[in-house]
Amino acid sequence: MCRMFAYYGSSSSKIEELFNCLKKSAEKDVYFGNATHPDGWGFVILTKDQIFHYRSANPIFTENLPIKLDDEETMAIFHARQATDKNLVGSQFSHPYSEANENGLFFFAHNGSVDKEKLSQDLLINSDMVVDSELALKFLLRYSNIYNGINDLKNYTRSSLNSFIIRISREKEAELFYLNYVRNRSEKASSNYYDLYIDTKDGISVFSSTLSYYCNDLGQNKVKYGELTPIGKMKLI
Repeated sequence: MCRMFAYYGSSSSKIEELFNCLKKSAEKDVYFGNATHPDGWGFVILTKDQIFHYRSANPIFTENLPIKLDDEETMAIFHARQATDKNLVGSQFSHPYSEANENGLFFFAHNGSVDKEKLSQDLLINSDMVVDSELALKFLLRYSNIYNGINDLKNYTRSSLNSFIIRISREKEAELFYLNYVRNRSEKASSNYYDLYIDTKDGISVFSSTLSYYCNDLGQNKVKYGELTPIGKMKLI
């Protein structure tokens, strides 16, 4: 399982605040039995003229942000991982994942699990050394309409399909999305581990529930449930 956040706006200090909240959440997750999320981390930061894609095998709470941020229009996804399969831990397995097709370039981060065996069969991929979230992104890229792809991917969900997606079109327009989706949601109602929250101060932030626990300045409003929802758009140079 994982902790993560997405951001659209122009505040470098807001991204740094969210990053520090994510580090605390990954070191001790109060909504997941005080477990750590030590199995690597990564981010994608997109500005009008640059893409920074970073993936590390180290725990996020042992590292600092490796780039300097400016106050400019930015999209970002950050992710801290707790791996289901400890054989699949390393920088190459850390989120966000990236794939490209004729429609553009995609970045994807995910919390939860999907049916790896069924996805690998449908995609005709040997999944022995592949993370289920990687397969989820490959599945999405089979669709020209990302909304249709997400709706079909829900059928493969085992626990949750909480996702952040950046899509960069060939026409140089980027869009950031979130999805809050949980299989058998009523059975998990007693825990808010799978909830996503939204904050609209200094941009738009969507983040895992544990971040709101550690950082009181973040909003306490839950996001729309069950639908792929855009956070923002930006034109690229």
